[in-house]
Amino acid sequence: MAPHLYARSLAGKGALPPFDNTNPRAFRDQVVSLASSVPAAGRFLRAEAANENQFQTLGLFAAGVVAANVAGLPRGHLHNFVLTYLASRAVYTVLYVTGDTPFLANLRTAAYMTGVGSIFTAFVTAGIQFNKVLLL
Repeated sequence: MAPHLYARSLAGKGALPPFDNTNPRAFRDQVVSLASSVPAAGRFLRAEAANENQFQTLGLFAAGVVAANVAGLPRGHLHNFVLTYLASRAVYTVLYVTGDTPFLANLRTAAYMTGVGSIFTAFVTAGIQFNKVLLL
């Protein structure tokens, strides 16, 4: 939600028109048409894209946390997975919104992969824990 609120704060400043909450998709299309000539338009679009991406990984994250809880992983391990994911998403979001260079885009990809890696680590660790319980 934070990237969306930041994007809305950009609207109405400088050359960007005020945010139209009655038709936000049409407003986004209007901003797309300004992207080549208005620097704030690019930042607005990157903030909106970062916001959409937050929701795209949320289901996988939630499933990883549930799997880790059901498997009975120690709380310390679970907390490490969750904190790694959340920290990587925060870094990812900042890099997405501010990163308009190839170097920052590569850092953003690394932050994304760190978050996804922490989720898959939770799944694998949960699977190992399940195997230990089943084999006993």
